[in-house]
Amino acid sequence: LRVQGWMAEEINGRSILDTSRSTTDLIIPVGGKDPAKATSYVNYACNLNKATPVIPEGASEDMIREGTWSTDFIVYDDFGQEHRLVIEFTRSPEVENQWIATVNVDPDMEGGSNTQVGFGVDGENAGNTFILQFNNYGTLDMVTDTAGNTSAENGPVSITAGFNVAGANPNEDGTPYRQSFTINLGTIGSAENTVTQFAQTSSTKAREQDGYAMGYMENFKIDQSGMITGVYSNGQSR
Repeated sequence: LRVQGWMAEEINGRSILDTSRSTTDLIIPVGGKDPAKATSYVNYACNLNKATPVIPEGASEDMIREGTWSTDFIVYDDFGQEHRLVIEFTRSPEVENQWIATVNVDPDMEGGSNTQVGFGVDGENAGNTFILQFNNYGTLDMVTDTAGNTSAENGPVSITAGFNVAGANPNEDGTPYRQSFTINLGTIGSAENTVTQFAQTSSTKAREQDGYAMGYMENFKIDQSGMITGVYSNGQSR
């Protein structure tokens, strides 16, 4: 028994079904591989509690812990290996409504991953921190990287993070192979799907990231319209 129809194509990360073409025999590759996909973006929408204490100079370990809000999220490289993305937020001791974000990928890795973050990473002055400035309404006002580059006055704010990939072949010049992804912080002046600073409990909310490990097609389903969707062991559906 043969079933004919249209095969969807993956174009720029989107599944496109072109029904203007002639139908062909449909092949369902049960057991087929879905290649790993590196993380290209992470969407953040956490709240930073305005009542968080500023860490004083010479603070003890418990005071540092109390004044730090940390998020811990999984991202993926081209091999499909998992990496910990840790961002620690602390209040600036000098400027009201300002927070310092410190970014580390695989912070426990021996030798470190040389994490750098900014508006265009790996520059001469790139570091692993950036500054978030909030307005009097608790919404994002501006973001500044280590080199002094700032976000636009309006619209969405995205900053790029890069890190050395452990176990990857070095580049032709012998330098470590690096991978980068975008950290989307939301929209200037908006509370929706954006990092905010309200006097409420800090939240750990990285809404979404688009990477995943390799998987195998384990099953498929057919809906009432005849659409066939493959279900993979890595949680993806195609």
